[in-house]
Amino acid sequence: MKISLDWVKDFTEINIEPQKLCELLSLKLSEVENFETTKSNDVVIEIENKALTHRGDCFSIEGIAREISAITKCSFNIPNYDLTKVSNRNPAININVESIKDCPRYTAVKITNIKLCPSPQEIQTRLINCGIRPINNIVDFTNYAMLETGQPLHAFDAKKLNKEGGYNLGVRRAREGENVETLDDVTRNLSKHSLIITNDDKPIALAGIMGGKDTEMDENTTEIILEAANFNNFVTRKSSRKLGLRTEASLRFEKNLDSNLTKRGIGKFIFLINKYNTGKVEGFNNFYPEKQTATVIETTLDFFNKNLGIVLKKEEVLDILSSLTFKASTEGDTLKITIPTFRRDVSIKEDLVEEIARIYGYENITPKLPSKSMGPTMLEPNLDFIRQVKELLKVLGYSEIYSYSFVGEDIYKNVGLSAKNMLEILNPISPQLMFIRDNLLPSMYEKVELNKNSFDNFKLFEIGKEIHKPETKNDLPQEIYTLCVAYYDKNQTDLETLYRKAKGDIETFIANFSDEDITLEPAVIKPNLVMYKINLEELHRNCLARGKEIKDISKYPPVIENISFYVKKKNRVGNIIKKIKAASSLITTVELEDTYKDEGDKSITLKIVYQDINKSLSDYEIAPIREQIIRLLEKGEELKVRK
Repeated sequence: MKISLDWVKDFTEINIEPQKLCELLSLKLSEVENFETTKSNDVVIEIENKALTHRGDCFSIEGIAREISAITKCSFNIPNYDLTKVSNRNPAININVESIKDCPRYTAVKITNIKLCPSPQEIQTRLINCGIRPINNIVDFTNYAMLETGQPLHAFDAKKLNKEGGYNLGVRRAREGENVETLDDVTRNLSKHSLIITNDDKPIALAGIMGGKDTEMDENTTEIILEAANFNNFVTRKSSRKLGLRTEASLRFEKNLDSNLTKRGIGKFIFLINKYNTGKVEGFNNFYPEKQTATVIETTLDFFNKNLGIVLKKEEVLDILSSLTFKASTEGDTLKITIPTFRRDVSIKEDLVEEIARIYGYENITPKLPSKSMGPTMLEPNLDFIRQVKELLKVLGYSEIYSYSFVGEDIYKNVGLSAKNMLEILNPISPQLMFIRDNLLPSMYEKVELNKNSFDNFKLFEIGKEIHKPETKNDLPQEIYTLCVAYYDKNQTDLETLYRKAKGDIETFIANFSDEDITLEPAVIKPNLVMYKINLEELHRNCLARGKEIKDISKYPPVIENISFYVKKKNRVGNIIKKIKAASSLITTVELEDTYKDEGDKSITLKIVYQDINKSLSDYEIAPIREQIIRLLEKGEELKVRK
């Protein structure tokens, strides 16, 4: 992009050598490729476009002048064009916009008494210096206004428009099969990606890209309809690429221009028309249903200094913001900063940090590492909970497995479950991976089948998400962190005994996280196999709500002993285990080890695990606890210890 320094001086009084100015621009705005002095003694600076891709306001002389003013700390003034003479609405111009998302604003002005001729030499010289070929005064004025303000303009020959009932201009997406011949004499086939200008619904121009041949001005043109609009940047970019046509107009619309800029573009054009007496303005129509308003960002001086790593005074920050035409006010420690509508790239307070750093000068900021303590990083609570769960399961003898979240229908049938409620994948890798699982049990059963060929007994666990279908189309799928466990013993033919061993593990596990009594129901039971699930999210919520402290795993060895009792059939083993656990804080685990039934009483064997977090235990310390347990149970539960 070429910038005329002589043109920039219309808005700001700079007194600096071109070489120095180029260095400053490269440091604070965009890389300057080169500069040269023209025959008209103007200095033309060429700026790298790619670095300005997010700065639509800088694709204009006014925008660059504003930046130079802020960088060099000199005054900046732009004219406020008087549009009172064209404030009257022209009833002959009708505007119909299909989607305000595609076209937020469309302004059309009718100008009569047009006198087509070569434009003044000063206009031609500036256009040539900025890389644009002069054509005639009207076309040159539209290009001149675009280069100066950044707002693209287009002039239709009014006599070539259908005027039945007025000039019925419209903006809509093209329909399949439509085409338009553009000013470069190419007939372009259109698609739904193309945004077009219509006259009585007939395509006459590519919106934001190029005008059409049918409404082109010629030597007989005496009146025009001048268009100044704002088109969606994404739509313009997609249409331009689809058609393989990129112009000075599309280049600017792609940068997300300010909707309020149409007023300045028209104002500059009318100023030139009046200055050189080449037309008469009759009136306009302005489609602008949702006005673009300024954004207000609230922040503090501390926020800026913390993120910049330097200490700036409030006055310094306010001066920088003011130089960029940001309006700032203070309320105590709070800064309220109003962002001008042409700065579409600034929307959050972090953007303001970048602006201040850029104008202050990155070269003036000494890089240094932030000071930070070397203490251990705190684990995220949910992750810490999962870690504790895994550690406890490993202590209980379980091995962790991982399985795919994608499953097939067959493995669900293996455990008697239906796959109809699962989310189906649109492009599955294979038929065996067509669904997103809503249950961990089928995957666990599959892994058990693989491992039982190599091991006679084992205990497995997996922690993963179960994904459940949303209740309505507007809801998201429900994700539940779940623990799935399998207990397999090839040699255990008594399924009840195997179930009770698994139940003992569950009770031990739950006791570490919750004080509540639990009721267990077997989820899936197969020969020599017990599997069950636990909702970890509910367990964690219960743990937090009750302030339950998750126990650390002791590094000292446990003391394990078995105690056998004769019990009456009416006695519940769960109550017995609960009383034993309450006897001492050193008892970490109580499990049902064995049971024997006959016609009279039954005999049970309980495995009791003693462990201290701080030291190894001796029999001298355990003996009193053992005696207490025996006395408690023989008295309260009417049990008899087997010798």
